Amino acid sequence: FHCILYCLQPAVRSRIRIYSLDNDRDLDDTIFEAIIHAKQEKSSDVSSRKQLLRLALAWDAIEVAKELIIKDDLSDFDEQSKNQLFIEALKRDRSQFINTFIKLNFDVAKIFYESQINKPWKLKWKQLADIYKEEYTKDKERLYLLEKCNRSRPIETRDDLDRILKTVVGDYMKSTYAPTASGFWGRLLICCRCPQRNRVSDSRANLYTDDDIDETGIYNPEEAKKEARELALRDLFFWAILTNRLDMAKVFLGHMQARICAALIASKVLKCYVEYARDNDSKDALSSEAEQFEDYAIKCLRFCYNYDESIACEIAIRRINIFGGVSCLQVAVDADDKNFVGQPCCDQLLNNVWYDKLDPYKTTLIRRVLVLISVCSFGLLAPLLVAYRKPPLDSENDGFQSFEKTKHSMTVNETQDETDPLIPKRKQRLNDHGIHYSDNIISSSNLTFSKKVKLYFRQLKQFHESPYIKFLYNSASYIFFLLLFSYYLLFNFNPPTDDIPSINWTEILVIIMITTMLMEDFRKFLCQENRSFMGKMQNYFIKDAFFSSIRVASYLLFYIGLILRFANASTPEDFSSAKIVLAYDLEIWYIRSLAFLGIAKNLGPKLVMIRRMVIDLFFFIYIIIVAMVAYGVASRAMYDFNADADNDDLTFDGRSIFRHIIYPSYYLMYGETDGDTQALDQNPNASTSIATHVLLAFHMLFVNILLINLLIAMFSFTFESVQTQTDLVWRYERYSFVREYFDRPPLFPPFIFITHFIELCKLVLRHLPCAKHPSSRIRPAKTFKMVAATEQIEKEWSEFESYSTNSYAQSVISGQSTSTAALVSSAARQDASSVTLDALNLPQISPNFDIKSITEEMSSIKKAVGDLRTYAEEMNRCMQWMMDAMERVRMSKDPKPRLRSAITTSDIQLTDE
Repeated sequence: FHCILYCLQPAVRSRIRIYSLDNDRDLDDTIFEAIIHAKQEKSSDVSSRKQLLRLALAWDAIEVAKELIIKDDLSDFDEQSKNQLFIEALKRDRSQFINTFIKLNFDVAKIFYESQINKPWKLKWKQLADIYKEEYTKDKERLYLLEKCNRSRPIETRDDLDRILKTVVGDYMKSTYAPTASGFWGRLLICCRCPQRNRVSDSRANLYTDDDIDETGIYNPEEAKKEARELALRDLFFWAILTNRLDMAKVFLGHMQARICAALIASKVLKCYVEYARDNDSKDALSSEAEQFEDYAIKCLRFCYNYDESIACEIAIRRINIFGGVSCLQVAVDADDKNFVGQPCCDQLLNNVWYDKLDPYKTTLIRRVLVLISVCSFGLLAPLLVAYRKPPLDSENDGFQSFEKTKHSMTVNETQDETDPLIPKRKQRLNDHGIHYSDNIISSSNLTFSKKVKLYFRQLKQFHESPYIKFLYNSASYIFFLLLFSYYLLFNFNPPTDDIPSINWTEILVIIMITTMLMEDFRKFLCQENRSFMGKMQNYFIKDAFFSSIRVASYLLFYIGLILRFANASTPEDFSSAKIVLAYDLEIWYIRSLAFLGIAKNLGPKLVMIRRMVIDLFFFIYIIIVAMVAYGVASRAMYDFNADADNDDLTFDGRSIFRHIIYPSYYLMYGETDGDTQALDQNPNASTSIATHVLLAFHMLFVNILLINLLIAMFSFTFESVQTQTDLVWRYERYSFVREYFDRPPLFPPFIFITHFIELCKLVLRHLPCAKHPSSRIRPAKTFKMVAATEQIEKEWSEFESYSTNSYAQSVISGQSTSTAALVSSAARQDASSVTLDALNLPQISPNFDIKSITEEMSSIKKAVGDLRTYAEEMNRCMQWMMDAMERVRMSKDPKPRLRSAITTSDIQLTDE
């Protein structure tokens, strides 16, 4: 009672905060608000604010802190205090505080990086390693799997962190913290998984070239600071994903530029964590979170695609140095994100890469006939018959000028006549060793004869470099090979005699073609983007075990048959073994030809069905074998089926066991019971015959009715699962097909050995001591990514991605839904803007000015004003009724006030303008 009286005193009463159970606010927020008011009454200096802000971090009271402590300004805090608050918020997993701190311009770069004079910023490894060490207190959490992934070892060095990233993302990812190996021996050490001793001072040296150095050789400090900020956000994003702080990761995504690739990396990491999860609930939770990040990347890509389709395609395949040189599409395919690969942007991208410099939109029947004629002429008629890409018009680049700005330089040939037109030469945007279908396109109009000749040879080279043309050449070569191999086995495969030479020309040509195809497969194995030998083995043989086993079997059987052909040909019986092996090998080569159907939209998914059904069949074979062996052994043990046959008794050898036990039981699956029933009917009254009849009936019921129908149901389920998402499956499988022919040399077997010989000579010359001159430049290996020629192009890509996806990223952080107007295509938005501006007689502006979203917002405002007007009229009527009642009972001597009618709000004229 005395405490209650004390609280009711006027000096204490003002500090009492009332909490209502019907209130939306939490009780802890009300208590914390009371603490803040009491503290601020005593002192409101900077030290008191720091103390209260740390208390707010402990209580996770972001709304109260923003309203009463932060107040959109922490400029009076010193840098050390800001850094401590930021680190504490990271360790306490306060994602909303981190978002607020970043918006208040907390210098993330200076927290984790150190500036250097005329050098890139240096990573503070101890600061980054410190927050990883704090994570080992989370061992009891169910979804904390970093320790399992790192084999219960702490992260102490940069190599440890790189090893974890390569484990959960993929070893095609270059080192982001430790140095990247250069030279032949350095790559050999990586391939053998040997550690390197030398180090660099910071991670930026591994990711960027010297493109950001100006002409005076001095780093631009502002650009260096921006890059350090991106690197710091990347490091924090990796930390958040690896430690399963997904809300924190989304905050960092909202402030990064390369959001799409980062979200896909998060999806890949979480799917990799599924393998380390303890129970099914954890696996389901991780899979659901991985799908959320995949959906995040899909929506970001859609926003980019709706702003500008061509730049969005470039962003999806560009090499992102900040993430170890990976591309968005590469990570999505490795993470099995079929929904991302199946987006229209990725489909258009693969279509552009497939046709390369050829026009992808002119694929009518007549155009295809002209392409076939050009292929038959080995490309000599291609510049005259085939449609090539045309350079974009200036009017088409007005949509996003800051990101598609092209620089031109005029070149003059002094020996040429002055009346010749000057040809503007486009500055190269993309490197030649990557994807560059949209670069170096020259118009054929207004050219002199000499320039037309040069353009002819240039288009001839571009024709043979197109993956589409490479596919046609290789398809024709493979058909010729199958016909030649078939002719050789049917008509020219004879044992050597005095009249017949030991080897025929068809056999020589078959050997050459298969050997060159083996060399090409070996080159493809070595040129994979996996940086370790084990990674190459896993990607080539394990990920696609079905086709890789067929591929290996085709080469192995051919060379075994070839050895038997020359080493075991003394008698026709011995010579037949070589023919049997080569005949089986020929069948496998025919099966391999099905891979060419993968490019067809209707037939490609059927190959996926066949591959999955074969996998189902392999798992089912064990059950079938058990049932077959059980009946065969049991029935032959009870009854002698070969009693009437002379010298055909069951003996303990392989041939006899297969002939008497395995073969009859196998053919029972197809309903062939005549042999067993006829043998049993010869002794119908024997007890063994009756028992075998019962066993046969049970076996037929179990195998032919139950197991066969179960197998058919499994096949039906596999068919339905692929058929329901045919487009996604085909687009996903199309990626590997397009990539394979993009990497292939222009020549086809057997002439492909010329390309292999040239590449081998280049490799040898490149590593000779005389070739290691400082001025000599090594040509980079061909890569299935779009590589910018300058740092400026990289910045334009990053700025465009950040600009296009910023609204969606911020809405994810705030938990609000984005407007559906942002999903309108760029073409539709451009038409809407042009019509509206024409009606207003205003000059044309950028099509990215979202007229439809503004119109929707105006409509919503108009509706809100109408609702407010309705509510005001209702309030007027209620107030009028109350005043009339008060006037009747004469509660006041003053005259009744006159209410202003709400109809006056109709004077507000809202239009769609």
